[in-house]
Amino acid sequence: MATENLKCSSKTPPKPCELRLTERTTFHMASRSLQGLSRFPDFTFVAAGLLILHLAPCKTLPPLTQPKTVPSPSPMCFLTSSTTFFLITTMLSVAYGIRNASEFHCGNSKETTEMAFTYVNESCPERIYEANDCCVAHDDCYLKQLGQAHCDHVFCECLDVMVAQGARDGECHSVKEWYCFTVSMFGHDAYIASAPEATNTTEETRKEDSETPEKEKEDHVPLPNHCGFKNSLSLAFYDAISSHCPQNSDSFHSCCIDHNKCILDSEDDDACHADFCSCIEASVDDRHSCIFASAGFCRSSFSGRAPPMDGSRNVYLENHTHVYGYSLLEVALLTFLWVSISFAIGSAAFCTLGRLQKTWKKVEQISPPLMYNHLRDSERSVV
Repeated sequence: MATENLKCSSKTPPKPCELRLTERTTFHMASRSLQGLSRFPDFTFVAAGLLILHLAPCKTLPPLTQPKTVPSPSPMCFLTSSTTFFLITTMLSVAYGIRNASEFHCGNSKETTEMAFTYVNESCPERIYEANDCCVAHDDCYLKQLGQAHCDHVFCECLDVMVAQGARDGECHSVKEWYCFTVSMFGHDAYIASAPEATNTTEETRKEDSETPEKEKEDHVPLPNHCGFKNSLSLAFYDAISSHCPQNSDSFHSCCIDHNKCILDSEDDDACHADFCSCIEASVDDRHSCIFASAGFCRSSFSGRAPPMDGSRNVYLENHTHVYGYSLLEVALLTFLWVSISFAIGSAAFCTLGRLQKTWKKVEQISPPLMYNHLRDSERSVV
């Protein structure tokens, strides 16, 4: 039995036995952690190396066959023990929370997926895992053709419960609002494309569209009384924010007119998009949905073409590159913090055990059996 092997002999001192039990317990805990990491090969080799570093210095402890020698704990043993524990815990949390743009399931194209991932990663990174799960369920609902209205409703309910509720700030609610608007505005084509085979209705609709060249000509005709051009992103954006913030519709319309003029007269579309987002930003009031419609959707819709509000171009794209939901600077700081905490706890544990060891030696020296030991003969009788 494994439990019998861990039992201490009555002839061995208690201290070495406790140390050996601690070593075996630590090995058992680390082994279970490695089993969890086995699904993530990138982390498995690192964790195995840390475990080897932990066990190597612990072998320098004196063997249990020296009953009169109280072994001193190895400093490296305790330092690497605490370091291994914290780093393995950190890697497990990171491994179970891995999310990047290539693994994100929100969006029906590479561009929309990148946009959706960037928005949630910037606004609500702590709920990116839940948002992705809702998108996976939404895609599955589309594939099963359970009805677009039904799938979109369930999707918004999922985001409301998993992402928006209990969030630490309103940005997560903005993510929910934006995702719901996106599927309601652009989800029809994705729902049709998800069908196993194109229906007759879809073919008839495409045939009717091909027979009306006037509609195709209007795609590039500027509409001065609307935002942008037909089927353009800015027009869809204007319709969205007008429905969320009807009291600001006139201000939005003024921004759209200026945006149209800028696009037609200027060669710098990036500046036009930035001015448009700034105009929308200044037009909204304090209503939460209006804040979503301007700051959230506008900047995410124009993506890298719209610089941040401080006017510095390309800074937004360069600084929002994330790894596993964190920026490179955040990963470096977290790693440094965990290593520092690990060494601090290991040093504190080593110092505490050292003091306990000295105290134990003093107690043994002044205990009554040792004080009168020289008065006893070989037969253990008092002289």
